[in-house]
Amino acid sequence: MTNNLNAGRNLINTGNLKYGLLYGCVNYTSRALAMSGVLNVNALLPVTAPVLLNLELAIRNLGIYASPYLIQ
Repeated sequence: MTNNLNAGRNLINTGNLKYGLLYGCVNYTSRALAMSGVLNVNALLPVTAPVLLNLELAIRNLGIYASPYLIQ
């Protein structure tokens, strides 16, 4: 996916990379995370905010750290 974005193609390599209100860097990051298995609300929203994505990932990390299965 990173190679596609660096080459100017969209995430699934079906066309050119678009920019604008609905195609910002946070949108692409959210969709890439969703495609790789990290669920987030931003991937479903048309316009997203970096603060919301960072908050979601911080809450996810806290949940992972608090998991009793990961404490040794």
